[in-house]
Amino acid sequence: MSAMADLESSSPPEPGASKGTKGKKALKMPKVPSLPKIKLPKIPRAAIPSVDFGVLLGGVAIAGLSAAASIVAVHVFLPAREIQVVRDPTAVLVGRGFNRTGVPGFTVGPDVADDFVSNTAEPQVDETAYIHPQADVLGDVQIGAHVFVAPHASIRGDVGQNIRIEDSSAVLDGAVITGRPTEERGIALGSNEVQVRGTRYSVYIGKRVTICAQAQIRGPAIVDDDTYVGGQALVDRAMIGKDCVLEPRSAVIGVIVGDGRYVPAGDVVRDQTAADILPLVTGTYAYHDADAHAVQVDTEQADAYNALYPRPRPTQAD
Repeated sequence: MSAMADLESSSPPEPGASKGTKGKKALKMPKVPSLPKIKLPKIPRAAIPSVDFGVLLGGVAIAGLSAAASIVAVHVFLPAREIQVVRDPTAVLVGRGFNRTGVPGFTVGPDVADDFVSNTAEPQVDETAYIHPQADVLGDVQIGAHVFVAPHASIRGDVGQNIRIEDSSAVLDGAVITGRPTEERGIALGSNEVQVRGTRYSVYIGKRVTICAQAQIRGPAIVDDDTYVGGQALVDRAMIGKDCVLEPRSAVIGVIVGDGRYVPAGDVVRDQTAADILPLVTGTYAYHDADAHAVQVDTEQADAYNALYPRPRPTQAD
């Protein structure tokens, strides 16, 4: 017999093995503890409160009276929205031209004489145009029929003289139109002017043009008919053709953009070669009719405001 066989024959039996099993293990299943019983709490039913229609109607009545009182207070205590031309700027300094709240009572005023302005001028505003009292139109500015100038817009024809805005255009909230000096000590600075049909301008805005909120037009510049200048866009020393679109936050600097082209949002065009290959406005372009819709809205706004505040011509104050 081998040593391994002797070892196997002398091995003691497995613990728990019965006499008849001859070394086989007896399996015993462990006891599984029983799970504790869980009692779910009872959820009380939510009570639906009853509606006291008397209290409800009383609240509606109080709200209505408060609104009516606010409207009356606005008409009684706030100053009228007046547009005045003030030919004497010193009148503002002595308190004339101010309303009861201490806010200047004019939005249309003259420029002042200095080294860059030898001939002072005041704005010429068509009687069908509407200039919001919180807008400013100063100096040598001509505004055509049905033009809408929105709150906080600024049109400054003081240093850059002769700004022209043609019929049915709009200068919307916070937009700025201004120019560089067109003269210095009586000498004309022709490099800061543009020419349209034989007349020189600091800035020329054509018919049915929309200058959207916070856009800037800085002369010498031309924005021709039926063009849409998107919000926060910039036109600086540039000429924009007819039926163009400047998408929001785009910029055109020192170049000429031909008719019927658009500048994508955020793009800066300062090279004439880049301006010449700008994409064309087509019927499938998203902004192709943006200006037409804006013109319809803004001209109706001008007419509606003039009907609400029937002051078709600015009052004169010395």
